[in-house]
Amino acid sequence: MKNGKKYLVVSLVGMLIPILYISLIIILGALQPGYNHMTMMLSILGGVGGIRGDIFNIGVGTTGGLIILFAIGLNRAVNQSKARLKGVFLFILGGLGLIGAAIMNCNHGCTIDISQDPIRALHGIFAFIAGISLTFAPLKFYFHFKQDPQWEKLATFTLITVILSIISSILFYIMFFTNTLPSILGLIQRLDFLFVLIWIGVISIKINFLFVRFKPPFTS
Repeated sequence: MKNGKKYLVVSLVGMLIPILYISLIIILGALQPGYNHMTMMLSILGGVGGIRGDIFNIGVGTTGGLIILFAIGLNRAVNQSKARLKGVFLFILGGLGLIGAAIMNCNHGCTIDISQDPIRALHGIFAFIAGISLTFAPLKFYFHFKQDPQWEKLATFTLITVILSIISSILFYIMFFTNTLPSILGLIQRLDFLFVLIWIGVISIKINFLFVRFKPPFTS
């Protein structure tokens, strides 16, 4: 019963992560005059100044903390393997990256001239660490899932998530550094993280079915 409660907390934390982050972006983006989700990067919302910027940065930092808690819980929910430990490490690193990016948030307008703004440089470094870590973290679990009877039915879903996330990540950095297709730069950035958020939500539901409910629908 005690273990069931622990896994319930883990599953609820994981399900909260995508809800919190997506709601944060939609609501604050709608409140910010002239903000365009298709063209503008997420970090701009943290550099607008005032309470809206503070709320965004606190929300990003909170999301990072929740991802760390989720990773610790997922570590207990999945049978031991080296691949699993690497995935947990990457999720924790990604969570720390989000916390760092929130603390070293963008300046007003989120300018790219890092020579004039070292905080902007640190924000970019932390955001890069978070993005890369969270993109590849599910890949480590894929190698475990395909060999674990409890999780094998989510192996293909995990692999597809990783492929889509990697493609989005590569496209984003190419577009960002070459100033190519700025009309969809914001969209590509969102897709990169969205795939991982969906994966976390699905895995959290799986944990709930495996360890909290009596009959897991994903298992035979």
